Amino acid sequence: MIDFNHRPVLVTGATGGIGGETVRRLVAAGADVIASGQSEEALGGLSDQTGVRTLPFDVTSKESVRNALDGLDVYGVVNCAGFGGEIATPMDTDIAVFDKVIAINTRGALLVTKYASRSMIRLGRGGSIVNVSSQASLVALSGHISYGASKAALDSITRVSALELGKYNIRVNAVTRQWS
Repeated sequence: MIDFNHRPVLVTGATGGIGGETVRRLVAAGADVIASGQSEEALGGLSDQTGVRTLPFDVTSKESVRNALDGLDVYGVVNCAGFGGEIATPMDTDIAVFDKVIAINTRGALLVTKYASRSMIRLGRGGSIVNVSSQASLVALSGHISYGASKAALDSITRVSALELGKYNIRVNAVTRQWS
């Protein structure tokens, strides 16, 4: 197992299933985890269980992300914040739901990357950003127009970010969630 040696790692969507498990595994690996999400109550419960620091903010708000991450020193980020949206065809999709899925899954991860990478560059120690993607970004899944589009865009953001941040020794990768 990797030893994070108390390096600070921010996990967005920490109170969800994937986010919560990510938090637990990072704690077990010795990371100084900063758990984020919108619900202060849920974050408090997670902190009580795991001892992590909490940092509530809204990934859909540029101001919220910027204010939360301004001056926060991090070595790593795991972008787990996500929203599945609806099961709908392109003909039936609700554009407001589409916009919300994109705002959380794609724009939110980009905002967190934007502001967290500033800290990582300033510290000059490199680091890692991991975006949680999905097989829906790679193959057409019936009824997943919004979700698939959001994760495909996230994959592109991951590749471009890896290209741009690599010169600072910051790795940017995506992990693909498989549907069971």
